[in-house]
Amino acid sequence: MTAVLTADSFSSIGSLPGYPFFDYPQTVTEATGITLGLVAIFFVLFPLLATGLIIFAVAQSLGERAENQRRPNRWRRRRAGED
Repeated sequence: MTAVLTADSFSSIGSLPGYPFFDYPQTVTEATGITLGLVAIFFVLFPLLATGLIIFAVAQSLGERAENQRRPNRWRRRRAGED
């Protein structure tokens, strides 16, 4: 017996025959959303965080260097007998 495909045999527009739970347009939309979310996280959020941390570390080191240059003898060891 041959199955006849009619408009009623599909659960929704875009479904594939034999896969009643596979809705093609919705799946593409979900995949696009997930892809855009991953792109936003890995190509925007993580680089932004890493750049911010690098800038913070550079600013800290420059501040430390400036403080060390203002007080050059701060960490100098004193010899025995010096006061």
